[in-house]
Amino acid sequence: GIGLGIGLTSVTTAGVGSVKESMASLAGGIIMMFQLTGSALGIAIVTTIFIDTSVSDFMGKISELGHNLSSSDIESIKSFILGSNTEQALSNQLGSPTLDKLLPVIRDSYVKGIKIGLGFTGLLLLVGASITLFFTKGIKNK
Repeated sequence: GIGLGIGLTSVTTAGVGSVKESMASLAGGIIMMFQLTGSALGIAIVTTIFIDTSVSDFMGKISELGHNLSSSDIESIKSFILGSNTEQALSNQLGSPTLDKLLPVIRDSYVKGIKIGLGFTGLLLLVGASITLFFTKGIKNK
């Protein structure tokens, strides 16, 4: 959202402003290439972190609570966490009383996955901003 807009503008300005005027369009193109590549890799990494954290957290909480779920039930719940299964389908498979007990656990695991994934994104943002400041510090437009 807003942070991305501010960050991209600053990085682009710093990168294009630190090269000779005749190389500005090339610098802009290289920056755009890295932004697109970074976005694709970032989405893949953050999604992997989200999935792993959410599912691991859910599995740990389920074993602590002593629920005996079949492997089919667990796979359906994993699909629900990942967004490829509906609450109604899960209710049909598990039954409403069981699902009512599990929904708070599922939601907590989902939120934990989001928090860890976004935390990692924030850390990467800080590292990227630090690197940008380090490499553009003292560079004058030539």
